[in-house]
Amino acid sequence: GPKLMPLTTRSGCRQNSDSASFTPNSPDLTILKSHVPDPMVRGSSGVYSLDVTNAGTGFTVGLVTVIDTVPSGLTPGAATGTGWTCTTKGQTVSCSRSDVLSAGSSYPAISILVTVDQAAVNSVTNTATVSGGGETDIANSSATDPTSIVSSGDLRVSKVGPSTVINPGSSFSYTITVGNDGPSDAVNVVVSDPLPTNLTFVSNAGDCTTVFPCNLGTIPAGSSKTITATYNVSATAPPTSVTNIASVTSDTPDPSSSNNTSTAITSLGDQIADLSIVKTDSVNSVTPGTSTTYTITVSNAGPSPALLARVQDAVPAGLLNPTWTCVANGSSSCVVANGTGGIDTTANVQVGAANTVVYSLTGTIAPDATGSLINAATVTPPVGTVDPSSNISSDTDALTPSADLSILKTGTATFTPGSSMVYTLAG
Repeated sequence: GPKLMPLTTRSGCRQNSDSASFTPNSPDLTILKSHVPDPMVRGSSGVYSLDVTNAGTGFTVGLVTVIDTVPSGLTPGAATGTGWTCTTKGQTVSCSRSDVLSAGSSYPAISILVTVDQAAVNSVTNTATVSGGGETDIANSSATDPTSIVSSGDLRVSKVGPSTVINPGSSFSYTITVGNDGPSDAVNVVVSDPLPTNLTFVSNAGDCTTVFPCNLGTIPAGSSKTITATYNVSATAPPTSVTNIASVTSDTPDPSSSNNTSTAITSLGDQIADLSIVKTDSVNSVTPGTSTTYTITVSNAGPSPALLARVQDAVPAGLLNPTWTCVANGSSSCVVANGTGGIDTTANVQVGAANTVVYSLTGTIAPDATGSLINAATVTPPVGTVDPSSNISSDTDALTPSADLSILKTGTATFTPGSSMVYTLAG
């Protein structure tokens, strides 16, 4: 072809020129990463946000890809973002798009939903990278997001007692339920239940079989554990109410302490004493003019003691000049040791067959008494004590008259025949 000649000056000299340097415009993709909430909570969910920006001087060309490998302890779920196509495989989330991103602009953010495992460690670091789009500077194409992880377990406790009145000397149970509303598992859960007045602890059953406080260990989120606590009511408890409070604590932070205690109020009724009285003189018949002795035995089958129980024996009219004595056995006691006339006194009668109170009453049967001699004794519980049985005992004896007759006859030692005699009869 034609040969090109170099340019020359007017003087015929060749002109030299320096070639100018040229740098084309190019994209530079950067990525920022953040998360909510901060910190993330075990058993709940969180969201990572990824923002891709073109910090270069030229627009992108071709496919842009974001890779986020979610750390262990977090389970990735849905990944979304306007214009992005995202897939999740195992712990890796991949999002891509190919539309042009001009210099100084940003793509719509990518949101990655994660679930925080219960066994997640206290701190993880999440790293995401962006690539493609024609960029050549990859030094700023990744971002890390340190993430703190904590636990939060909302424990609640409920304590339910009997709805009926409980009598002293009996037993009853409370049901204590401890639940965990999460979101995290609650570890080292401990239930405390101070013993109230007038109750004696018997046993725990269910998820605790020791005395309080009960260590229930770990209660997973959404689960509960139950304790059945049994108590005896003091036999001497007054008719009042018992307030019993259960509380729960855990090494796991609790977002709400308002439901960590529960109170049960149980009404106590009157004391119950099953009194009995037995009266006998150990014979079936008696003789007017003679004396007889009655034995009156008072006992208490409980469950409560009968303090100041009233013992009465209104002797019949045919029993003259009665006197009585009182002897107590075991831990019972006589309020009055002896007396004259009928019995109307009190005694402290404790529970049990060895704790009897025994009265001995002696009187003379009227010489002219006829028919039968009937004598009854009663025992009445003190005020504030209920006795389910009837407490009266009577003794009936047939009156059998008996006379030991004698006669004395006297007269003159000698007499004359034909004369009269006088005898004297004395009885």
